[in-house]
Amino acid sequence: MHKVRAVADSSVLITFAKSKKLDWLLDTFETPLWIPPAVYDEAVTMGLEKKEPDARVIDAAVQRKSIQVRKVKKRLELPFLDAGESSVLALALENRLPVVCIDEAPARSAAKSLGLNPIGTLGVFFILLKRKRINQLQALALVEDMVRRDFRISAKILERFRKETTLL
Repeated sequence: MHKVRAVADSSVLITFAKSKKLDWLLDTFETPLWIPPAVYDEAVTMGLEKKEPDARVIDAAVQRKSIQVRKVKKRLELPFLDAGESSVLALALENRLPVVCIDEAPARSAAKSLGLNPIGTLGVFFILLKRKRINQLQALALVEDMVRRDFRISAKILERFRKETTLL
């Protein structure tokens, strides 16, 4: 399974950075991972203002060029998405990149309707499991840790994730 270039939203970046596993996300896709300026502002600029440690982790990845901030030519005007989400979709479409890393349901639905392939946090775990970069126990432990850190996931999806990881 080869790595593809992807555009990431702030929620996925922040989730992996808070869990000290940003390298897992970066290992999943071709580097540098692309983000639009709106995502940098959400994840880094606003995070640094709030003194969030994950903001420093993400900024360090930008400084070492593992993550690249790429300008969006024209932002999509989708009223139900925030600036970061709509910019992620626009950047992917402008550059004909089929994969977006995004967790929020409305943004995932919009991505699918635009012909993009949304991969969320749990999808990244499945890719890493299939590539044998992590094992089932690591994936389950990290998801449990993320839930404790307020990662929003429905009980139904969490239970499905637990069942599907045992099948790999």
